Amino acid sequence: EFVPTPTEAIIAAFEELEQRFGSLHGKHLLDFGAGDLRVSLIADYVYGMRVTGVEKDPGLSWEARAVLRAAQAEGFAKRIQFTGATDALDVPWTDVGLVFFFYTHPVDDEAQATQFRARLQAKLREAKPGAVLAALFTSTYLGWQLDKLEQLDVLEPHRTEVSDHEGGLYLQVYRVPQVLSRLMAGGSPARPSPEPGRAGTHPE
Repeated sequence: EFVPTPTEAIIAAFEELEQRFGSLHGKHLLDFGAGDLRVSLIADYVYGMRVTGVEKDPGLSWEARAVLRAAQAEGFAKRIQFTGATDALDVPWTDVGLVFFFYTHPVDDEAQATQFRARLQAKLREAKPGAVLAALFTSTYLGWQLDKLEQLDVLEPHRTEVSDHEGGLYLQVYRVPQVLSRLMAGGSPARPSPEPGRAGTHPE
C-alpha cells in the first residue's frame, strides 16, 4: 500500500542536501518511485531542479500523470518529465546528479532484496561522476539496512532524522567511491588530497 512521504520530511531532506552540497537549483533529480509526484513538485517549484519522475505502479502512475497535467495547466512543473508504469532501474541515469528514493525493497525474499540492492548500486555507477543517492529510511529499515549498499560510500553525517513521523524518517546519502568513479570515466586514481575536510563533489 502506498504511503506518501510527509511533505515536511521531503523539505527537511532537501534542506539538508543543500547544506551539504550547496544550491540544488538546476540540478537533475531522479525521483525514484515518484508516487503522487510530491517530491518532484517540491524539487521543481521550491528548489528549481530539473526532474525525471519514474513510477512503477500503474495506478499511481495514472494519478501522477493527472497531478502533472493539472500543475502544468496552471503554469507550473515545466521542468518535470514523468515516466509511468516503468521501473526506475530500467531508465537511463547517465545525466542524473541526484537520486531521491524512499527506500523499500522486496520483503519476502532475501535473494530478491539482494538482487535489488545490486541493481540499485550498479545504476548509480551509470550516473554522472559525483552523483549521490539520497535515501529515506524508516526506523524499521534503518537499523539493519544501512550498510548493505556496500559498493557505495556512506557520506557523513549518518542517519539524519528528517521527520518523527511513525517512529522517524532518516536521510542517508551515498556516493560511488571517488576512485571507482574516476576509473569508470576513463581517468586514473588521484593522489589523496593533503587538505583535510574538503567538501565533496556537488551533484549536478
